[in-house]
Amino acid sequence: MGVCPADDFSDYIQTFKGRPLTYDFYINRKTNPLLGAKPKTVAPEVKSIISLAYGFAHIDYPEKLLEKIGRVYLARCYNPKEDMINGARYRLFTDYLK
Repeated sequence: MGVCPADDFSDYIQTFKGRPLTYDFYINRKTNPLLGAKPKTVAPEVKSIISLAYGFAHIDYPEKLLEKIGRVYLARCYNPKEDMINGARYRLFTDYLK
């Protein structure tokens, strides 16, 4: 877990803008990642950003899947279901913050 000020992510922005051929398709989407790189434009009242990471590299997935699909997707970390372990962890963490 980590906490940082809600300042702009200048290095992140610079990297994206410095590699237009690599990231152009991504920047020009409706869900522009550069918007999130300036937290106060998304949520002006924000003062800090809380980050939480869970290690799932120790989980054994079939090698055939890992050739095509990343572990983070297989672990369902993006949208954890309530009845799964990642959903429970998410719920516990948000309850703790409240």
